[in-house]
Amino acid sequence: MKYNKLLISAVSITAAVTLLAGCAASGSGKSGKKDKPDNDVTYEACETTVAMADDGGVGYAASSYKSGDYAYDDVEGEYDSYEYTEDLSYENGSSSDSNGKVLDPETERLLIRTVSMDVKTTTYDVLCNNVTSKINEYGGYIEYLSATGTGEPDDLRYAYYTIRVPAENLDALIESLDGNCTVVSKSESTSDVTLDYVDTQSYLEALQIEQEQLMEMLDQATDLDTILVLQSELTDVRYEIEYAESCLRVMENQVSYATLNLSVTEITDKAAQEEEEEKLKEQEEEAKPEPTYAEQIAETFNESLENVKEFFKEAFLEIVSVSIVLVPILVIVIIAVIIICVKISKYKKAKKAAAKKEEEDKVKKE
Repeated sequence: MKYNKLLISAVSITAAVTLLAGCAASGSGKSGKKDKPDNDVTYEACETTVAMADDGGVGYAASSYKSGDYAYDDVEGEYDSYEYTEDLSYENGSSSDSNGKVLDPETERLLIRTVSMDVKTTTYDVLCNNVTSKINEYGGYIEYLSATGTGEPDDLRYAYYTIRVPAENLDALIESLDGNCTVVSKSESTSDVTLDYVDTQSYLEALQIEQEQLMEMLDQATDLDTILVLQSELTDVRYEIEYAESCLRVMENQVSYATLNLSVTEITDKAAQEEEEEKLKEQEEEAKPEPTYAEQIAETFNESLENVKEFFKEAFLEIVSVSIVLVPILVIVIIAVIIICVKISKYKKAKKAAAKKEEEDKVKKE
């Protein structure tokens, strides 16, 4: 009866703490229990012997349970020793990233910064080598790289980088690209994860409290059913702790290391020169003062003359382009007309001669 009351109390406390933890994590969209990953806590049972006691009860001759982070031994139903260790790295609302920088959501906003750039360059090799050296200099790394092309005029090269660099060095890395390329487009986005981070910390703290309470009850339990129930609860809580810690580490990495998505396109010197000339022409047009009304009339008249000249020029070019076909046809037509005219002329002369001869014959008969 004593142990049954203890079991009921343990289950009640566990349910209350779990409800509190779920409320703390509801703002960050946490779910309940997750499918266990491959690296979940495992238990190894070591030769548990069950024997009948003198009073008809069940005793435990010797049993031992081990897990990745804690172990306890049971002899004759009583625990001789109890050891438990855990890395509590999220105390007092702050934690440290891999570089030792302290993230404190109470004193600063936790921002995830992402920059995307599309650049083109005539010195592809120089730019790519500079990017690699600057990444190493600023303590970053290349998360993804894709490159295509051979560098031939008909197969220019292209590279796409996903770069992770400490957030405080992102602007310096971007500035180091100046002089070796032309920026075609640039965009930046910032995501504030301060509230998600705080909610996850609160959820983790509640889980750690629940784990400590379960361990205390497990230390006092001697009933097999109670031990099994507590072990199951500890497994689930331990998984939730690892999941929450993983979420915190991911957010810390994203906050500490900004992301630069860089697209590099190789162009020829000729194309770069043409683009530069076009750019200078546009700048000159923009720098010109607003023309007066008389200047606008003169400009319109000149444009009209240019349009007329262009029309006749295009018409003449069209005629020349089809002259290869039109000239033979025209010659044939002219020859045909001449032949027809000659035949008509001969026919008229023959007709007049016949009419004149007929009149002469009439005269002679009279």
